[in-house]
Amino acid sequence: MKMKAHMTIQFIRLLVFLALFTGLAVAAFGQEDILQGVWFDDDHFSRLTFNNGYYKVESRSQPTTKGVYTVAGNELIFHRTHVHSNFLDGITSRYGWFSREEMYAEFGIRFNAWFGSSTQIFTINGDILTLVTDFGEQQLIRVQWE
Repeated sequence: MKMKAHMTIQFIRLLVFLALFTGLAVAAFGQEDILQGVWFDDDHFSRLTFNNGYYKVESRSQPTTKGVYTVAGNELIFHRTHVHSNFLDGITSRYGWFSREEMYAEFGIRFNAWFGSSTQIFTINGDILTLVTDFGEQQLIRVQWE
């Protein structure tokens, strides 16, 4: 019985080793970890922060939008959950984050286009993140790990 338990433990160790060194761990546990950190565009106008499945976008050092993200292969799926009053460009005197429900309560209008999901193709080469959007390709440089 002891021999069988020992063999089972050795087998599990071998599977863990293979998973870690053949990339199976990425497939099994997701690729969110490779995005962790703070990314800027070339002129530091835009900042994108990834932190354990959550993201935040800033423009000119001001928060604009945030939400959650998932990764499926080379697809990055953003689901915007909040917009900041900075993003609203002065249409409200309230400062801070708004959810979809709070937007409706504040303005009586459903801002469905501002919320929901969008998918972008991405690649990472060293500290360069390339996102392919409907507007073209955007490259961001990782400047800090979270």
